[in-house]
Amino acid sequence: MAEWHFECTWKGSPGAFDGSTVARLEDGRISYLREYSTTAPLYDWTGTWLD
Repeated sequence: MAEWHFECTWKGSPGAFDGSTVARLEDGRISYLREYSTTAPLYDWTGTWLD
C-alpha cells in the first residue's frame, strides 16, 4: 500500500489530486494492483480510541 500526490498540467491548466495504491505480491511480482483517487479533502484523525 502506498499513498501519493499527483500533479500535472494538461492543456495549460494545472491539476492535482491525492490517491493510494494497493498491490499484492506473489513470487516477487505484482499479482494484483488497484488504485484510488480522492474525491474529498484528506484529513488526519487525531482522536482517541474508546476502551
